[in-house]
Amino acid sequence: MDRELRTDPRAEVLRQALLVTVSGYSPGLVELFSDDVLASSPVMTVHGRDELAAELRKRDQVFSQVEMTYRPAPLGNDGVFAEWTIAATQSGRLALGDLVVPPSTRRVSLSGATVARFLGSQIREFRQYWDVLGLLEELGLPPAQLLRQAVL
Repeated sequence: MDRELRTDPRAEVLRQALLVTVSGYSPGLVELFSDDVLASSPVMTVHGRDELAAELRKRDQVFSQVEMTYRPAPLGNDGVFAEWTIAATQSGRLALGDLVVPPSTRRVSLSGATVARFLGSQIREFRQYWDVLGLLEELGLPPAQLLRQAVL
């Protein structure tokens, strides 16, 4: 990790926030995210900490044994950019809209990037970029089923 970011608490806040977005709801959301946080990823768009908490409750206990490699970099005066790879075991039911993936105990790996803007020590806005279809394939959904779901 860059020397400047080792002393920047925002990099640690973003690391914790990324783990929460994979692991599910945490009471620590109040410390990590501002009340008016804006968030988007391939599977959610939320406005406000309450909406974020509701979305993360849907993911609670879906993934376990979460491990992450994390490479943050400063982004202007109020931001952090991070590239990351997360490995986790799908231990619970995953619902993405009308698509439901039953527990599989499969170990999956996902790489992506996150851009976060801060208001003080809290994340005010974040955008995550990663390959949702690649993740679903790793979870055992055949490409033809994924295409049918996307068209319907």
